[in-house]
Amino acid sequence: MSDDEINTDFSVFPNPFNQTAVFRFGSGEVVYAGTSFIIYDLTGKEVKRIDNISTYEFIIDMTGYSAGMYHYHYIQGSSLIASGKFVISQ
Repeated sequence: MSDDEINTDFSVFPNPFNQTAVFRFGSGEVVYAGTSFIIYDLTGKEVKRIDNISTYEFIIDMTGYSAGMYHYHYIQGSSLIASGKFVISQ
């Protein structure tokens, strides 16, 4: 699936970023129980997971992670709601 087939209302700001970024799903969307945000490195290895997200906007701290490109999945229950990429700069 491509990013626009899933959801285009998910944003990362700033992108690229150094240590922290704001991730936003829509603008005031309802967030259901069982919502997770999973980050993968380029090899597909899960490097960070946040479960039970309760708000449409949240901050991710990637301090200590290597510079480079990462992929994310935003999941509600067993449904993939959004996916995309972001870059951590030096």
